[in-house]
Amino acid sequence: MPAWLNEGVAQWYEGQPGDRALAIQDARARLAGSALEPLAALGGSFALWTDEERIARAYAQSLALIDHISRWYGDHVVLAMLEGCRAGVAPEETFQQRTARTLGSAVVELAEEL
Repeated sequence: MPAWLNEGVAQWYEGQPGDRALAIQDARARLAGSALEPLAALGGSFALWTDEERIARAYAQSLALIDHISRWYGDHVVLAMLEGCRAGVAPEETFQQRTARTLGSAVVELAEEL
């Protein structure tokens, strides 16, 4: 499972619903006005990185993307990507099968929202 999916979902489900809304608001604020990382760069462990700002942005982007997918495509798509990973199917493939769109297009949509 790529780090962006693992960390995004972990942040999505931690805390109370009000905490989630605040975390998403903070994540979106951190990302506003700057370019997002390509998903390929967010596939490996963030723990191996040394730039603390880049790490914080990676976590923020992961949460914001899961939130975007959930709002625009449904929680069932997020769950399908998790199940797909367990079965050895890349999240990109599962997303495209479920939405007829590329996961890269969801990243572009998120960037436009910010």
